[in-house]
Amino acid sequence: MLAPQELKDAFDAVNARNPVRRVVLDREKAEEFAAWLEDERGVEVVIRGKTSEPASQDYEAFMEGLREGPLKHTGDPTLRRHALNAIARKLPNDRRRFDRPSSSRSTSRQDVRVIDALDAAAMVHYVALANYRSPAQSRAVAFL
Repeated sequence: MLAPQELKDAFDAVNARNPVRRVVLDREKAEEFAAWLEDERGVEVVIRGKTSEPASQDYEAFMEGLREGPLKHTGDPTLRRHALNAIARKLPNDRRRFDRPSSSRSTSRQDVRVIDALDAAAMVHYVALANYRSPAQSRAVAFL
């Protein structure tokens, strides 16, 4: 978890380089940040929960994007590491979601549990498709 000011500074740095109109986030533990984005920066905040239903939608859209070709990996080492850490957790009705290989936070290998960048990418991709049918049109970023 980043301190609130660190998160705001990180957003401002990204926004200075690539102006952001929309942010996708899971509001859990982010109420103040969401309010700051809307009130202080004039950014639209899209809430995307991480429960099974939206997570399975995110998974399916992301995997389809990889299979069909519109999604390309930029080579970012953090995204690569998070994607390699993830597993496809089976859900009822033949659905899947990205998940951590272990839910225990007491593991000595905490670094292999982290999949936040993959979750963020999948959330943003789904919202972009749902609203614009093209990820490039959405200009959204995700902060988890």
